[in-house]
Amino acid sequence: MMIMRLQGAGQTGLGSPSGFPGAFGTDGSQFSTEAFQRGQSGFLNPVSQWNSQLPGLGFNNGMGMVPGMQSFPVMGMQNPSAMGMQNPPVMGMQSQQQQQMMQIMQMMLQMMQMMLQMMMQNGMGQQPGQGNQQQNPNFNQPLGMTPMGGANQQPMGANQPMGGQQAPIGGGSPQQAAPQGGQAPQSNQNQHAAPKNNNPAADPKAADNREQQNDDPTVNNDPKVQEAQKKVDDADKKTQDLEKKVQEDQNKVKQADDKAKQAADKAKQAGEKVKSSGEKVKSADGKVKSAEGKVKEAEQKKAQQQQAAGDAKGGAAPQAADNSGVESAQNELKSAQNEQKTAKDEEAKAKQEETKAKQEESKAKEEQSKAKQQLQKDQQELQKVKQEAQQAKQELQKAKQQAQDEAKKAAADDKPLDRPHGRNQIEKEFGRPGTNQTTVKMPAGPGGKEISVTCNKKIADKLKATFEDIKAQGLSGDIKSFDGCFNNRNKRGGSSPSTHAYGIAVDINASSNPMGQSHMTANQRRIAEIFKAHGFHQLKNDPMHFQYATGY
Repeated sequence: MMIMRLQGAGQTGLGSPSGFPGAFGTDGSQFSTEAFQRGQSGFLNPVSQWNSQLPGLGFNNGMGMVPGMQSFPVMGMQNPSAMGMQNPPVMGMQSQQQQQMMQIMQMMLQMMQMMLQMMMQNGMGQQPGQGNQQQNPNFNQPLGMTPMGGANQQPMGANQPMGGQQAPIGGGSPQQAAPQGGQAPQSNQNQHAAPKNNNPAADPKAADNREQQNDDPTVNNDPKVQEAQKKVDDADKKTQDLEKKVQEDQNKVKQADDKAKQAADKAKQAGEKVKSSGEKVKSADGKVKSAEGKVKEAEQKKAQQQQAAGDAKGGAAPQAADNSGVESAQNELKSAQNEQKTAKDEEAKAKQEETKAKQEESKAKEEQSKAKQQLQKDQQELQKVKQEAQQAKQELQKAKQQAQDEAKKAAADDKPLDRPHGRNQIEKEFGRPGTNQTTVKMPAGPGGKEISVTCNKKIADKLKATFEDIKAQGLSGDIKSFDGCFNNRNKRGGSSPSTHAYGIAVDINASSNPMGQSHMTANQRRIAEIFKAHGFHQLKNDPMHFQYATGY
């Protein structure tokens, strides 16, 4: 926080109050922009000097700002009308001086607001001499121009509420200000951290884990489920292996593409070099031909000179002619022939390089084609394996569902069978007539002979256990005949289904104990008690008939 430079005329009435030492200089020399310092009271004391003389403001020299002050009125500051100030015309101040006075008033209000805020933040029970000695870096900024809490805070203007929550001196958020209890503020460094995923349903892995946790061990231990799970695991592993292989194939195809491109570029460069060397050979051939023409022309010219010299001497022997022209032409021819040879050698070498580059290009294209074919083959295989994996997972789900159904059914079968009463309960428990039948071997024949008995599935084990008890107690010899169990028919002389139609009734010893008569022996009565112990009911008027139902 900084205090703005003010100018004016006259003399101030401000003093250096107790507990606020050096708040304003009283030498009347200058009021300049200076950094704040800390006083003994722990409040801010600006080191200021007057730049010029100002009219007396009438402020009380002692503002009452003693250490540990408790409230605003203790400061001793009067309201503006009680400060001894006169209206601007009475004071004789010009417009500029009036503005300066208003700025001073605003500055004083801001300072008081700041000190009140510091008391609220740091506690109002400070002892004298325990002021905060830490230098605040923001005190080098102009008051009302730069925020006290940092660049992102609102400046402490005169129109801000004094009791509102403000940023602490030195920057930082209000939440970080030290509480009056002396405890350190809680850090908010993690308040913008990424939120944890508290919704397990959004996490596929968590869903899989939940599914595994909720799986019935009976279902997981089912042989068909285990076999289906093994197929799924094998398919998944094969899928992973093929995905890895496809990735390797893609890398090989990319390498082959790069290699083929490099070989094609090299072959193209070799072809351009052959073309260039061919042009050089053609040029050299032209030079040789031209030089040969010059040699021939020089030799002809020499012969003509020799002939002309002989004719001039009347047929005398020809004199030696100038040979320089022929030699020059021959030298030029020799140079052209050397250039021709060099060009042809370069051409031959370029053709060899071109042939080699084309071979490499052809080989690279062949490798490229093989790599692409392998990639396509593995991609097709991967697609096939993915379909197999999907099918295996469907089969696994089907096997689990079947195992769950069988487990539920087994649990229902293990539940104690309540003997039904009346037709509605019979059909609710055992189903419609002629349904839910099974055939089981049991010692139900004469003398305990093992025979196949067709009965309702729900009483098969109970009926077998009954005949086994009869045999265990040595009473099988009193079973002279087994006269049937399941028979999908109506009651004799009636229109409603017989209990035999549900497969829940058996007839034994029908010839000796026909309907309406009873010739039961003592042992046969014991057999009837065993049937009763297993839940079967014997009809009073039909001693040969035992059924797993009453009221019907």
